[in-house]
Amino acid sequence: MNSYEIGDWVHGRSAEGEWISGFLEASDAGQHIAKVRVVQSDNERAVGKLAAVRYNWIKALPVYEDLNAVQLHSLIDIALAAKDEAWFYELAGRLENTSGQSGERRSTEPAPFILNRLGTYRSQM
Repeated sequence: MNSYEIGDWVHGRSAEGEWISGFLEASDAGQHIAKVRVVQSDNERAVGKLAAVRYNWIKALPVYEDLNAVQLHSLIDIALAAKDEAWFYELAGRLENTSGQSGERRSTEPAPFILNRLGTYRSQM
């Protein structure tokens, strides 16, 4: 039987039978119960709520280490929204390394258009 830790991303079925994806906020290894903060579900009312699920109803999602700059920016938005300072600094460091490895030169001038996390553009001028 798998053992999960707080912060692990998982997916599976809830007690109500709905598909869920999210991260562990609490885990009771003795009773094999995980409390998952639902991020995605086929039941929209479950999103954002905690679901108590048995370990054998969920599986860990794979950890992706090779992220590009766009993906890192999206994760940084999530870290800011979650007010997770440690994760923000980790992601910012990875973004700095990604920019440095690709040979990009960083400009101090603002980009004329910025793509926000909603996929819409706005002008900085």
